[in-house]
Parts: sequence; C-alpha cells; structure tokens
Amino acid sequence: MPPNPRPARLPTDAKTALRWVYLGGMHLLLLAALATSDFLPMVAEKLGLRNAADFRNRSFQARMLDCHARVDANVPAGAVVFIGDSTIQGLCVSAIAAGAVNYGIAGDTTRGVLSRLPAYPSLDRARAIVVSVGVNDLSGLPDRKIVRNWAAIADGLPAHVPTFFVAILPIDESRQPRWAGRNRGLIRSLNERLAAQLARRENRHFVDPSARLQDATGNLAPDFHVGDGLHLNAAGNAVLIDALGAALETAGGTRPPP
Repeated sequence: MPPNPRPARLPTDAKTALRWVYLGGMHLLLLAALATSDFLPMVAEKLGLRNAADFRNRSFQARMLDCHARVDANVPAGAVVFIGDSTIQGLCVSAIAAGAVNYGIAGDTTRGVLSRLPAYPSLDRARAIVVSVGVNDLSGLPDRKIVRNWAAIADGLPAHVPTFFVAILPIDESRQPRWAGRNRGLIRSLNERLAAQLARRENRHFVDPSARLQDATGNLAPDFHVGDGLHLNAAGNAVLIDALGAALETAGGTRPPP
C-alpha cells in the first residue's frame, strides 16, 4: 500500500496572515468588551479626567445641551428653572410651577451640572431654581468631592435667586446586593452634609421628602419606584411634586393656577 499522504502544509506567508487575523480578532473582542464595561470610565476617573457617569454620557449630554440652548433663548423672565439628573428629567415640572423649564439630563452628575450652569442665561432672570443631582456620583466619586461640587453649584448660581436643592432620595436596597446599607451609610450622611452647606448660605434651601417615600425598613417603598429601586414612578413623583410645590411657595406664588 502506498504510504498515507502527509497533510499539506500552509505556506509560511499564509500562516502569518492567519495569525494576524486571529490576533486582530482577539483585540477587537477585547476592545468591544472594554467599551461596554466599567474599565474605561474607571481609568478616566483615576486619571482625574471625569467620573464614570460623565464618561458614558458625554455625547448624550452634548445633544441635550444643544436642545437646552435653543429652549433657553426663549425662556421669559420669572420662570422656575429645574436642573439636574433623571429625577428632574422625569418630572412634570409644570405641575409644580406655571411656566417651569426642565433642564434635567438622565445620568448627569454634580460635575456635569456644575459644568453646564453657564449654558443657561435664564438662571439669572429666574424666579426660583430647583437642583436635584448627586445619586449618579455615589459609585464613582468620593463623598468629599460630591459635597464640594454641591457647594460649587450653590455658589455658582445667581445669589439673588432662591434655589432649592432636593436631597438624594432613598433607594430600594433589596433590588441590588451592592446597594446594601447605602441609605443609612451613605445617602443619609451626604444629605446631612448638603443641608449643612446650604444652611450657611443665603437664599439656598434644602427639600427632603425622603420620609414620605420610605417603607418601614428605610428603603424606597416599592409603591414609589418603577421597579428598578431607583427611579420614581407616578406615585413617587406626586410626593416630590407636592414637597417641591410647598417649598417653592416660600419663593412667592410659584404653584400653577388652579
């Protein structure tokens, strides 16, 4: 019998090409994994470039700012301006004050809000300002920097305009194991520090409806969130609307007419 033929060997050039295709594919997979993970935002934070939420949302924020700039050019004097993260963006601000303007951007942070204050000339002619931001900083920014950014926002807004800061609202810790202890161990402490910062400043007020949103364990009650343990549903927003409406009345008739 004739000997078994040896399998044909690829030319050296072909093997080299296959090796490069393999390596290239592996690098593409690695880059895709990094792009969808927290690695790049964590590196950016370590380098002091931006925190994780800023890194992920900068293009979305830029698009929102383009829209806000067009709106702001037509905001009349005496409006109530709301600025912050998804707590604001998902809020029907006209239920709180007639002619209110909503500048909420989901995913925004204290640094993000601070950076976009100059984009809103209407702030200087507003009747009142409402700020709600900070929850997106909890996973990527040290407490002291969150408090420092809050103070900078308070000082960066027009001193003559009454400004109301909303507390970081409670979360439902049962929805995420990594949230265990966050309400008492972090959120409550930060709210106390925010309240203390505002108490030292004129025309700056603290609004905290947390007690009305909590269940017996101190978590955000399931009846008040959309199921993710974080974002308010219609019932939760109704509580926030009521608390802000009552607070804003001290600024001079900001509730909408009946």
